[in-house]
This record gives sequence, structure tokens and C-alpha cells, in this order.
Amino acid sequence: MLDLSAARPGTAPRGTLRVLAPAPPRRTVVDRSVALGAGALAATGVVALRGAGLLEGWAALAVTVVVVLALPTSRLGARRLLLAAGLTAGLVPALWWVDLPLGTVGRAGALLACVTGAVVTIATWQGPTRVAARTRDLLLPQWRSVDLLIAATAGLAVVTTRGLLAVRTGPEALARLLPAWDSSAHADMVLMLRRHGAVMPALGAAPSGETWKFADYPQGYHAVVATLVELMAPAIRPTGEELVLFVHAHAVALGAAAVILVAGLCALPTATRRPVALTLSAAGVAGVFLLGPGAYAAAAGFPNLVLAAAAAGAAVLLAFTVPRVTLPLPMAAACGLLVGVAQSWALLCVVAVPAVALVVMGRGRSAWRGTPARWAAVAMVAVATCAGALQTAATLRSLDATEVLVIPGGIAIPHAGLALAIIAGAVALCLAPGGNRRLPAVAGVVMVGVVSAAAVGALQLLTAGELSYYFWKLVLGLAMMSSVALAAAAVLRGPAAAPVVRPRRDRLRTAGAVAIGCVALLQVHGVLGRATGAYPADPALVATAADLIAASDAAATAAAPAVFLQASPTLHPVNAQQWFLALTGTWTTGTEADASVLMGTSTPDEVARTVTERGWLVVVAPQDVPAVVADLVDDAAVVSW
Repeated sequence: MLDLSAARPGTAPRGTLRVLAPAPPRRTVVDRSVALGAGALAATGVVALRGAGLLEGWAALAVTVVVVLALPTSRLGARRLLLAAGLTAGLVPALWWVDLPLGTVGRAGALLACVTGAVVTIATWQGPTRVAARTRDLLLPQWRSVDLLIAATAGLAVVTTRGLLAVRTGPEALARLLPAWDSSAHADMVLMLRRHGAVMPALGAAPSGETWKFADYPQGYHAVVATLVELMAPAIRPTGEELVLFVHAHAVALGAAAVILVAGLCALPTATRRPVALTLSAAGVAGVFLLGPGAYAAAAGFPNLVLAAAAAGAAVLLAFTVPRVTLPLPMAAACGLLVGVAQSWALLCVVAVPAVALVVMGRGRSAWRGTPARWAAVAMVAVATCAGALQTAATLRSLDATEVLVIPGGIAIPHAGLALAIIAGAVALCLAPGGNRRLPAVAGVVMVGVVSAAAVGALQLLTAGELSYYFWKLVLGLAMMSSVALAAAAVLRGPAAAPVVRPRRDRLRTAGAVAIGCVALLQVHGVLGRATGAYPADPALVATAADLIAASDAAATAAAPAVFLQASPTLHPVNAQQWFLALTGTWTTGTEADASVLMGTSTPDEVARTVTERGWLVVVAPQDVPAVVADLVDDAAVVSW
């Protein structure tokens, strides 16, 4: 008998022939040095391509997706997507907390270079003779038949956002944002990140000495979008082009949220054994985020709420795919999702915190076993999570929650019946017997959200006598997150029995039933019979958008406070002024207070009189100069182009 255990002399059992394993080859250190050098060379190549302008636009986005999927974070491609989303949600906002001296490479280029270098290093770690084997065994993810749902969701995302992805000019991009009042605030924060390289709390006072508007607003969503914009265009561009990039990145972020959630469903332990439930669940989640409440929230100017709800839902899905608490990478992804929620829409932490707690709840003693190195890595993840929470708390410290939660706001009440059905359905299916033993805890997560929404509603009723802005936004976010919980419960229910081979006729009948069910789940949101995703822009809004962009360029160097006026307004004066401030990068608490003065005006002459009394610089489109000047006093300063 041969003993190949490479035991030391004298340790082999009697009667065996001991064969010593060969000593490690002398070239091991050399191979690893070469691997590190190859990784550094690949990273340098990415930086060079970015500097030469050869790795920009959609090509850069495609390369990034391929490189991220090559990281061996998991054997399954679906789970790699889920883990990458968690790590991105926590890491990307942190990179914008300070202004990093990265020049035109930017954060996106630096991240892409680092990830590319890591992938090349992993592939070459054991020498050139093992590159092909390591690429096959480690870098190439495993894709299964159920993962076709991920591709289908990506296709649906392209269809539903095609009106945004097809934008080519600044006026077209801005015209699609103008109907939603809150869009000016989100555009301002993304543009400020591009201009100054850091979140507003890190910028200090504005040149006028005032505080920047939204310095008390967490900017996780905006950091993600700004990073996507930077990936496609490293150097800042003229205002119109920046708006096009913003709209494209905004559409990519919304579509990616749905794709990642479906990938999380495909990564569940029972996904391959319950294809019917998985397909219907994926259709339900994609419908909610791309056509239903998610689409409504994005169109209403709440894209950060959509990403926060998606991150909370992804945390629920991740909890069912983490075998041990002492695995640093899944724990980092879970905590990253929590930081992403806090940085995007902090109120939704009422469900994000218990959702992330699912990762460690209800586990046996074996799930807590790990080496000291792993425990040290998990401790570092906990410290980083606390840093993210503290940064959010520091940003929000100047706000009084009891005052903020009762403010009114422009929000159309979402479909309350649909939201209630989703939330109640999630609780019921998670509590019903016969499912995964941890599903009742998911029902508890949803119920925490329900209790929190009820508390906010009670506060608003006692204070203002009606339900208002933050209550309905919380209900909207809770409904989106609950749709993921409902889908997970459907996939995780029942025993994971081996699939039964059925006759061809039964398979066709099942496929037909699933197809009809998917159509029904999409039709819940009224998608049939209308141009989904067209995002038509009113020609009058396109003309107004063109004037706003030109006005911002004309007033870019103005030292005095400026205001944009129209002879025949298509926007409310305050909304137009807020967009003007966002495009010129002059939105501070002081200019916001000035803009609020226009709230009481109702006619162009009243607006002109108010502006004249304060001595503001008036910026007017050439075709509107005669009509606007007629309402101004003689000494009013007027700028046109």
C-alpha cells in the first residue's frame, strides 16, 4: 500500500511503503512575484486606457460587469451578483466622504483597476502553467438554467427604461426629469459630487459663506450614480452632457436593482428545485421594481428610495445563502447593504437592521466557529459598518426627527390597496407552516416596518391631522421590500425534493401556466396596452429644459444672486429656480430661502416685481427678453445669451 501523506520519517505505519511528497518547487516565490507583477501591470493598463479615453462609455460599464463577475467570491454567478451588490452598496458611498486626489482616473477608474489587477493576480498565482485551470475553476462562474431569469430581468429593465437610455441631448434628458419636483435635488447632489469630488458635508461652507443645501442629506444613491457617471466619463463635461450621463446612470442603477434581486432569488438554496415558484416570484419582484411601486417612486423623484428598498430586500435574500457567521465576505456584503440603506434613505433602516440581523439569527453553534483570522476580519467589517452608521448620524445630526417626519411634501398617494396586499401577503406566506424555518423571522422584519409606519402615521395625525409625505414614502418602500420577502417565501416553501420527470404534455402545460402567471403578475401594474418605458417628453418641457441649460451657462460666472425667468412659465417659479441653482452649482440654504420667496407669486409680473425688489440678476431666454423686461424696473440687471 502506498502512503502519499508526505509524513515525516518514522511516522508511517509499519507494513507500508512511504513515498515522500516532493518538496515545493523553488519557483513558487518567483511565480507569486510574477503574479503580483501581472496584476499590477493589468491595473496600470486599465489606468492607461482610461487616461487615453479608450475605456469610457458603455464599453467601460460592460468591462466592469465582466471583471466583477470574474472575482471568485462564490461558485454561483447569481450569488456573485448578490455579493457584489452588497460590497458596492457599502464601499462606494464611503469613497466619496472625502475628496481623493485621483485626478482624471477617478474612483471608478481606480476601483476598476484594482479589481482587474486582483483578477489577473488570482489567475496567475500558481504560475503560467496553471492559468487556464485556475481561470476555469475559479474565475468563470457557474450558470444554471434558472439564471436565465436574470437575463430576462435585464431585458425587461432595458425595455422599461429605454426612454431614458435613448436620451442623447441635454434638453431631452432634463425634460424627462422636470415633471418630478424632487429630481432637481437629486441632480444637484450628483452634479456637486462630480464638481467637488466629495459629499456636501465634507465641503465646508459655500463660497458665499452659506451652508450648502442638502449638507444634511445622506448621499449613498448619489454616490453610486456619480460613480457610474465617472465610469462612463472620467472628466467632467458641459452641463447638458452631464445631464445625459446622469439620466443614463440613473436608468442603469434602477435596472440593476431589479436584476440583483432576481439574482438573489436564483441564489436561494431551493431555487433549482422549485423553478415554477422561482419564475413567478422573479416576475413579481421585477414587476414591482420596474413597473409598479418602484417605477412610480422613480418617476416621482424618489430613486434613492428604490435603491434603499432593493438593498433591504437583498439583505433578506443574502441571509438564506450565508452558511456561517464567520465568513468575512458575506458578512461584509450584508453590512454593506445596511450601510447602503442608511446612506440612501435612512428611515428604511427600520427594516434593514432586522433584515441584516437575519444573517446571524437562529443559527447553531457550528455557524459561529472560525479561525482567529476570520474573526478578526469580521470584527473589521463590524467596525466599518459602525463608521458608516456614524457618518449617517453625523449627516443627520442637525435635523429634528419629530419635525422632519411631519413636514408636508408633493407626493401623490401610492396605490394603498396594492401596497397593503403585498405587505400582508408577505407576512402571511412567511408565517404559514411548511416553509424554511427562518421565514417567520422574515415576517417579523416586515412587521417591524408596519409598526414603524403606524408610528409615523400616528405622529402625523396627532401633529398635522393628516397622513403626509414621509408616511406614504415609508409605505412605498416597505411595499417594495415586502415584495422581495414574499418572493423569497414562495421559493423557500415546501421540501426541496428531487425534480420529477413528467411527460412532455405536462411540461408544456406547466410552461403555459407559468407564462400566463407571469403576464398576470405584470398586468397587476397595468403594463399591457401602453407604451411602457417610453418616457415621452412634452415639447414645451424640452424647450424649457434647453432654456434652463443655456441660462445656467450664461450665469455661470455671475457674482450676484441670479434668477431664471420665463415670459410664459411651463414650470412653477420655485421649481424652475431650484433647477437653475442645481445646474449652476449655487444651491445653498441662502439661495433656497430666496427661491422660497417666489412661492407666493402667481403671475409673471408678480415674479418680476419680487425679483426686482431684491436686486437679483435676471437671466432670460432671448425670445422672452421683451416680455420680461417690460415687467422689470429700469435698473434691473438682465442677462441673456
